[in-house]
Amino acid sequence: METILSPGSLPGEVWSHPHRPLAEHLEGVAALAFGMRERHRVPVEEEQLRAVTLTHDLAKRDPRFQRYIRGEGQGTPHACPSARFALDLTGDLLSAEVVCRHHTVVKEFGEAVAQWFGDHACYEKYVAAIRGLDPQWPLRLAEGEWRRLQSELLLNGETDEHQWLRHRALLSLLIAADRMDAVGLRELPEERLPRFTPLHYSGDSALNEWRSGIRSQCLRKAEEIDRPGIYTITLPTGAGKTSTGLEAATRVAGATGAAAIVYALPFISIVEQNAGVAADHFGEAIQEDHSRAALKEERDEGATSQSPLRHMVSFFRSWNAPVTVTTLAKLWSVLFGAKANESINFHRLANAVVILDEPQGIRPELWGGLGRVMEHLTERFGTTFLLMTATQPEIAKGRAVELAPEGVALPASRHRYSVYPERLPLEDLAPLLEERTGFPDQSGMVVLNTRRAALEAYRMLAGQLPEDMTPFFLSTFVTPRERRDILERLRKREREGADRLLVATQVVEAGVDLDFPWVFRDLGPLDSVVQVAGRCNRHGGPDPGTVAVAELVSERNAPYATQVYSATLVDATRQTLRDTPAFDERQVPELIGEYYRQVAERIRQDSPWEAIVSGKWDALPPLYEDKPYSEEAVLVEIDDGLRPLLNRLREGQWSLENLMEKKRLQARLSDYTINVPEKTLQRMRQVAGGITAEEEPLQALEDLGMWLLTGEAVTEAQKPGETEEAGKTALYRRRAGLVLDCEPSVDDSIF
Repeated sequence: METILSPGSLPGEVWSHPHRPLAEHLEGVAALAFGMRERHRVPVEEEQLRAVTLTHDLAKRDPRFQRYIRGEGQGTPHACPSARFALDLTGDLLSAEVVCRHHTVVKEFGEAVAQWFGDHACYEKYVAAIRGLDPQWPLRLAEGEWRRLQSELLLNGETDEHQWLRHRALLSLLIAADRMDAVGLRELPEERLPRFTPLHYSGDSALNEWRSGIRSQCLRKAEEIDRPGIYTITLPTGAGKTSTGLEAATRVAGATGAAAIVYALPFISIVEQNAGVAADHFGEAIQEDHSRAALKEERDEGATSQSPLRHMVSFFRSWNAPVTVTTLAKLWSVLFGAKANESINFHRLANAVVILDEPQGIRPELWGGLGRVMEHLTERFGTTFLLMTATQPEIAKGRAVELAPEGVALPASRHRYSVYPERLPLEDLAPLLEERTGFPDQSGMVVLNTRRAALEAYRMLAGQLPEDMTPFFLSTFVTPRERRDILERLRKREREGADRLLVATQVVEAGVDLDFPWVFRDLGPLDSVVQVAGRCNRHGGPDPGTVAVAELVSERNAPYATQVYSATLVDATRQTLRDTPAFDERQVPELIGEYYRQVAERIRQDSPWEAIVSGKWDALPPLYEDKPYSEEAVLVEIDDGLRPLLNRLREGQWSLENLMEKKRLQARLSDYTINVPEKTLQRMRQVAGGITAEEEPLQALEDLGMWLLTGEAVTEAQKPGETEEAGKTALYRRRAGLVLDCEPSVDDSIF
């Protein structure tokens, strides 16, 4: 192969990219790919990796492509023509597929077989195509061998999990190396796992003493780990799980020789919060990867950084730090995404430690299959998984080792649950709270299942508060900028000991560091109820808190819970709590176990494993169920900062050279963006049509595929008991979000 593959022998001036000779690009990609293979100990064969990297752009020598690169003509596809050289060198369909798809999407295995070998004259076409590009190419795959391969694949064209892993690892190495060389990155950046600075719990409270003891016990078990595996840390909220998990992961990484730690969490807000915790332990050697990360980079490095490494991060969301903090959705796409660029970080999972924090957010239908994928990656890829939560789902049941001590319990129960046995209309919520919680005189939090119910409850409850109690509201109909501001104001009032009431949807469910003497949760999946309870007397004050639970129904006696959750999960919760109207925090593990048992009996698996072993690599199940409606993005003019950003984005002449600035503008605009269902948008248009204003209140930004809700339809937050300003119709109220009395219930959703 070395003799055949000698890119340096390519004739004349042949270019892969402007200012980059094709021969240098091919050799550069091969060098980078082999460097990553060695660093992460990726188990792919040397011959196959050499073949795909040195052939992936060979068809760019086509005169039509060379004219295109000089700015003449339309060019010609190069990936699939190049793939024929990879097939000829290796006789391996998957190596050819890696080259063929390195700018597009992964194909289903059977479809790939048919495309390469389904045509009776495919060998003749294959030879003609290679000869057309390089008449001197010494064909290695003779017709007899081609026919044997064709028969084998057409007659017995089955694949398995080993083929999937080999294909994805090869694709990842090629994609990463190709994009690196294309943006000008010639050498791999230095990466070394940083030293972990442990947390020392301050004070001598019983809770801190307990946290310190739990941490020590978890770390002792982590010290015993000397090989990749699947591990869990199941601890109550407020036990210091984040710091303990990161420290355990660091010790496992040291013992197994891992080059990287990947820390995945369910929501961006929690990623940002826990990335701060990780930075406290690791220093600056961490990378945040999510849609708002560009803003952090802007703050840290300024807007002018144009290094090739920064281009890799901005253009391709490439991971380049030894510790990466990202979303579960991103990790899911790295594992299973069909687009070529989604695989760019997959090779970094080899021999890495991957932390899944709050994994109960993954659909139960996926648990069994995901567990088998994790087991396969552990055995064949050297990946170690660590699942951390208070409510451990059965993803790795029977496969995982628990690091937390058995039967761990808080030194004292922080709260008790009180479950109302009957369905309750929303308008009866206030009396229920007065009966079972400290409402209205004591700070508390109410979490409801739909935006509409939450907004109605906010209006209803805020009017009954004493003067010194400040009401707050949170949902995804509040802009992200205001959501962060509200959370910060809540934390400030908590530090000051000031009274506050928060009414919210599930945006505060898991991981958000808030604390209230009591909380109320509309019935939902039991793990969601327990997550909300984690905000009740979170820091273990001397007076136990109250977690009130009831199933609220609409005016049509329809439970809000089943508008946003599957009936299976809601029924399993009802059954679990049916005979337990009151219970202690320390009974939660037993109840969660019963709840998951009931869920497992009722769900139908939607397994990524089955898709993998059957070759359906282009259609692996999504992490989240598709919403039954489409949504539109609406920019809300809550302050004077929006228009300059919007004008700059619309007026800019965008190219690869300034693409990073465009991404930063888009990230900053996301602070002003809410996503609304189509029916809600229709209602907004009707209301906006009745508003008399100098400027149209709701405008379509067709060039951006978005809408703009101008300041003409935005008002200040309404105080309790305050009536609407005369002559002023608002669609959006600051810190309360979108306010539509007639929002269709079908459009309600959890966020």
